[in-house]
Amino acid sequence: MQINKFNWQEFIDSFSKSGKPVKSLARIRKLLGIFGNPHKKLKFIHIAGTNGKGSTLEYIGDVLQHSGLRIGRFTSPYITRYNDRIRINSQDIDDGSLSEICGLIAEKIDLNAGYSQFEITMTVAMIYFVRQECDIVLLETGIGGLLDCTNIIPPPLMTAITSISFDHMGILGESIEEITLHKAGIIKKGSIVFISIDIPQPAKRIIQRKAEECGCEVISLSKGDINKPNVSLNGNTFKYCGEDFSTKMGGRHQIYNAVTAIAMCRKLNIPNDIIKRAIADTEVCGRVQYVSGNPPMIIDGMHNIAGAQALKKSLKGYWPQDLILVIGMMKRDGYVDTARVIASVSNHIICVDGFAEGCVNAQTLRDEINGTTVMNYKDGVKYAKAVAMMSGGTVVVCGSLYLTSKIMG
Repeated sequence: MQINKFNWQEFIDSFSKSGKPVKSLARIRKLLGIFGNPHKKLKFIHIAGTNGKGSTLEYIGDVLQHSGLRIGRFTSPYITRYNDRIRINSQDIDDGSLSEICGLIAEKIDLNAGYSQFEITMTVAMIYFVRQECDIVLLETGIGGLLDCTNIIPPPLMTAITSISFDHMGILGESIEEITLHKAGIIKKGSIVFISIDIPQPAKRIIQRKAEECGCEVISLSKGDINKPNVSLNGNTFKYCGEDFSTKMGGRHQIYNAVTAIAMCRKLNIPNDIIKRAIADTEVCGRVQYVSGNPPMIIDGMHNIAGAQALKKSLKGYWPQDLILVIGMMKRDGYVDTARVIASVSNHIICVDGFAEGCVNAQTLRDEINGTTVMNYKDGVKYAKAVAMMSGGTVVVCGSLYLTSKIMG
């Protein structure tokens, strides 16, 4: 095999997204063991949550990068291309490294073992982060936490739970308590556990109990430490523990994400001026992202009810213009309820498909939410822009992260 010419994309695509069902971490343990357990040679910050974990990770990563550390970031799904799931100091892994590492993996593993794309990608990331001599790796869970393959890591420096709401119920459970038990499964002995502001009290009690069982220090963040919040879709300003902060990303939920990151970075003794500068500059594509232009656009990969509610609140509270909605969803638990939440902000709803395998048929979606138009996603966005130009409105592209990645790619 010529490793330098190995088709890494074809190799990744040869695995299913979920792989064979798992009841333990034995499969990922065996997989990483083949390559010398690279995860045991790294230091981690581990983040779980229904929403907000990606933004929180980027805030922390930017702060640590500004402080001079070499930071690895492992996130999912990708935003604009597959490479951006694995980054060193904001730089995507290059195709050459992906090709070489995937070729190495292909030579050594049983290709019929039922591995998932996520397990293979995480293995690539661990090998790459060790080679790149990362000081700290920021690790975002995929689904849940307890049985998520990222949970194979040794006790991390810090653990954060960013939010708890209904998502992936077919896997995680039908109640907040069941879902929380999965998220809290990443808590390990010796870590400092941060509980974000926007977590319901029943979930918070479960997380605290798990942390206490593991003998962890627990830092539960409070709305009471936030003062003078000025919220908009173009960014926020606020005071936290008496200090002024700003975020480029808009919406009240971004204040909560930023506060989690600030508290964690302070615990790492990062100087306050570095934290302020980095938090102010952090931006994540597709997270209530405002794109100026004629017409302006707002892009948000809300894919569950909590995300839809956050976007709806932001739009209705801070954006008075006429909204032309382009929405596409993936087939998953709760997609109808999620779509209905955000559909209530507009009378002009364009339902789209064609952006990913497994997306909901646009006609089906329109029937569920009383949409007005059905189109392929490319045509849908063009049409929405034309309508917005005539009405002086704003285009909102939302629903699946796969849709937003296509629009931004």
